[in-house]
Amino acid sequence: MTTSRSPSRSPSIEAAALLSLLLVSAGAAAQSISNSSSLSFGAFAAGNGGTITVSTLGARSQSGGVVLASSGSSASAAQIIVSGTASASVAFTLPANGTVVLSDGSHTMALNNFVSNPSGSGILGGGTLMLAIGASLSVSPSQVPGNYTGSFDVTVDYN
Repeated sequence: MTTSRSPSRSPSIEAAALLSLLLVSAGAAAQSISNSSSLSFGAFAAGNGGTITVSTLGARSQSGGVVLASSGSSASAAQIIVSGTASASVAFTLPANGTVVLSDGSHTMALNNFVSNPSGSGILGGGTLMLAIGASLSVSPSQVPGNYTGSFDVTVDYN
């Protein structure tokens, strides 16, 4: 018996990064941060490899030979809510390049070029601030299909 594989169907890869938060407080007032959405790169095929970028607006783009799937899970930027004293100033520290990987348990992909909106710092207008985070995912041409996950840290300092 001979079987063949349809050339139009590539095994898919899905990648998502969960957000880990660290709050550093300079004042005595109650502050909190919570994750309302995880960073997700959606479904794709490695193709000839390349990079997938998710912007702070959740828009997904690719460079190189990565093939983005038009169906399946969608991409999204990470969203965190920072709450505290109204009009307080806060500063954010995102992960450095080369410090975050996504894994399926046996294989990895590097997550780099983190960006945020607002960038670097912000004001808790009305006592809250929504922080959106995007990044770029490096995909090898030989990336094994699977469900890749990981986490990254964001530090919020109250000024």
